[in-house]
Amino acid sequence: MKSPAAWLCITLFVALTTPLRVNGWLCLGHMLVAEIARLNVDQKLATKLEKYARHLSRSGPFPQIPTFTQSACWPDDLKEYNLRVMNGWHYTGNIHVRGDFTPKEVTEQRSNVVSVIDSLSATLKRSDIPMYARSFALSFLVHCVGDIHQPLHSASMMSKEYPKGDLGGNLVFVQYADTKVNLHFFWDNICGVKATRLSRPLNPNDSEALTKRARELMGKYPASPEEKEVTDGKTMSAESFNLVKTLVYSGIDNNTILTESYVKKCTEIAEQRIALGGYRLARLLEKTIGAAPQSSASGTWAGITCVPRFILLILFFV
Repeated sequence: MKSPAAWLCITLFVALTTPLRVNGWLCLGHMLVAEIARLNVDQKLATKLEKYARHLSRSGPFPQIPTFTQSACWPDDLKEYNLRVMNGWHYTGNIHVRGDFTPKEVTEQRSNVVSVIDSLSATLKRSDIPMYARSFALSFLVHCVGDIHQPLHSASMMSKEYPKGDLGGNLVFVQYADTKVNLHFFWDNICGVKATRLSRPLNPNDSEALTKRARELMGKYPASPEEKEVTDGKTMSAESFNLVKTLVYSGIDNNTILTESYVKKCTEIAEQRIALGGYRLARLLEKTIGAAPQSSASGTWAGITCVPRFILLILFFV
């Protein structure tokens, strides 16, 4: 008779065949959200965040995520291991209909960025979970709060040309500066066609530059106390969906050459959403980790060696 651990391995092997969909902000955008959050929490909480990030980094080991800010990219790093089962955690499938088209009834996936944010938040309020579960939940929460502020993670466009949807802009291509990219990538890249990819772990110069950029965004895009207090997934997703309906697809068709006015507005909105995501993440961390007693629980999952331990968390949160 197979042991529980063996059955778990089989279950996970089958689960990892779920189809792939989209990425979030590129790593730079996610690190900016996390860095803005770090700059907006008190030192006691910041110390906790770094402790959990170090634990996650050492557990792999995952040397590319030695700090809280850099751990924001870890959920996308996992795609290198073909971990498709968690792909639906990064987006939600609101439908934006364009033109004279009536879509068929669409069923939203059970686990999406809205439900995951709310679930991870509830997890991080607890004091009785193992350190690994806490560090896993923290990294994914940081990442998902970034994702939900990227408009194209809250909608898919449907039309006669795209009766099954455009996968959050991944199937719509635009041109700018003699370069052709898909619309989702353009927004992920903070409205540019050439990706800024920093090598992780960050060297001191890149780390300093990232902090400087985060402070610049904070100065450029302050938020009211009321805006910062919004931390529920449903409301944050609704904001992004509204931007999809009013701005993201404005004047956009497949192979559209982007105007300077579109690029300027896109950049402004993307930067503002990153800043707002950082403020809200800080508040959410205050409500969860900041409010929860620190746990000394270590758990018993370390003995299961058939797969890396982070895969076990899939079953915990789904």
